[in-house]
Amino acid sequence: MSSPRGIRACGAVIHDENAVEGGRRVSGPITLPQRNAEDFVTEFNRVYASIGWTIQRLAGKQPSPPSDEPEATA
Repeated sequence: MSSPRGIRACGAVIHDENAVEGGRRVSGPITLPQRNAEDFVTEFNRVYASIGWTIQRLAGKQPSPPSDEPEATA
């Protein structure tokens, strides 16, 4: 495994306005940080918008704990 982190659900996608494949804008999955995800997205979009990269959160998705760690139960 190339990363010590467990497998997690994709919480957002990254879009590249300059890359087009088959007439469609290219995008790919991105795992958001567990803490301060909104701040990360806001800062990323501010910094990289000038080169056409933006992150869009998926509807209803919140950062989830890695699958190799037990989830807290209420």
